[in-house]
Amino acid sequence: MILSNLKKLQKLIFENNGLITTKLVEQKGIHREYLRMLVERGELFAIERGVYIASFAWEDEMFILQAKYGKGVFSMGTALFLHKLTDRTPLFFTMTFPSTYNLTNPKIDGIRCVSQISKFYNIGITTAKTPFGKEVKCYDKEKTICDCIKYRKEIDITIMTDAIKMYANSPDKNLIRLMEYAENMGVGDDIRKYMEVLI
Repeated sequence: MILSNLKKLQKLIFENNGLITTKLVEQKGIHREYLRMLVERGELFAIERGVYIASFAWEDEMFILQAKYGKGVFSMGTALFLHKLTDRTPLFFTMTFPSTYNLTNPKIDGIRCVSQISKFYNIGITTAKTPFGKEVKCYDKEKTICDCIKYRKEIDITIMTDAIKMYANSPDKNLIRLMEYAENMGVGDDIRKYMEVLI
């Protein structure tokens, strides 16, 4: 019985890319005591109350931060990196949160935080794979470019300019979506200037 429940739990953890919650375990009819067993064996680590990550996913810091801060969306330079619009590995991770979110804990964890009203926060949320192959939430290329323009004082100008050039030359750019986002976010004129020069 113990072995079959442990195997069920290990399978569930694997299916969830190494992330597991007490809530999910109990929904599947597995007692939370089995989580404690895997923690004692070094197979799981508690990253916050009721949230655990497997040892095989432990080195993926972006995945861990996403697990801890589900409302956070990787943005700005971090999203450029995830979309391969920059070859510079971020020195710190940037995440955008709803304006009502308490940023104390993310800041303690070293996250560069951007706060946006829901009208902007909800635009262009998608997923991308970390260098370790795990999926995390980030903004799509178009929203990321708009954010970089809107918060240009928060990002290295060279990184931003190079990223916009790479985006302008990419075969999968979506200029209609870019302009729609830009108008919504009040950076339409700025984006037009960049695109007129680059395209």
